[in-house]
Amino acid sequence: MKSHEDGYRPAIGGDWNVVVTLPERTFREACRLLAKWGSVERTDYYNVLTMKVADPERFLVEFAEAVAQAPGLLNYVSRVVPAQQGFNFEHREDKPPGSYDDWHRHSAAERALADWLAAFGGVASADAEPD
Repeated sequence: MKSHEDGYRPAIGGDWNVVVTLPERTFREACRLLAKWGSVERTDYYNVLTMKVADPERFLVEFAEAVAQAPGLLNYVSRVVPAQQGFNFEHREDKPPGSYDDWHRHSAAERALADWLAAFGGVASADAEPD
């Protein structure tokens, strides 16, 4: 197993639009529970899963309804966070500054942030055409 002592830094990659954190020792149960809404993937982070669902907003509504009907479901899931945009990221030490990977990772994060800010205050989107 890779360790931080060996210089390993975990990453989240792939195609996902929901992040889920779990209480201790609930991995299998949480995967079974969440699989009815979409694909569930393990990450390199302890007690963190990612999901790909068709519609993150609908998933949240349906998950909340399921919890309202069976509050015990929260024994298997700590937090559920939808992501309207996702991008792969790794710790900065993993890629040399100025490399294509470094630029691509940061530009993806900046585009996601710019789009999010645009929704909350009229700030121009990163994809918007300049005046």
